[in-house]
Amino acid sequence: MPPTNYYKLKFEGQTKSLRGSVPTTNKFDYRQIGGGRQLCKEDGTVEEMPDPKVPQSGQFYVAIYDSQANSIRKLLETNENDVSSF
Repeated sequence: MPPTNYYKLKFEGQTKSLRGSVPTTNKFDYRQIGGGRQLCKEDGTVEEMPDPKVPQSGQFYVAIYDSQANSIRKLLETNENDVSSF
């Protein structure tokens, strides 16, 4: 079983909602399953999956938020230009 890393994330600056309401807090729980997992390919070979990137301060992220658990389900690193039209 791969290790699981737990983070407390704090978003600074403006948050926007693409659907639903914007949370009233800027602090969230985030859980990330670590490396060590394997991927079985169609040809029967097994490939090690890379370790996930650790969230970094100063980066731009899109987060999929679970309001019932007050946690982030998915965290996608991107840049502001990719989502400026939203």
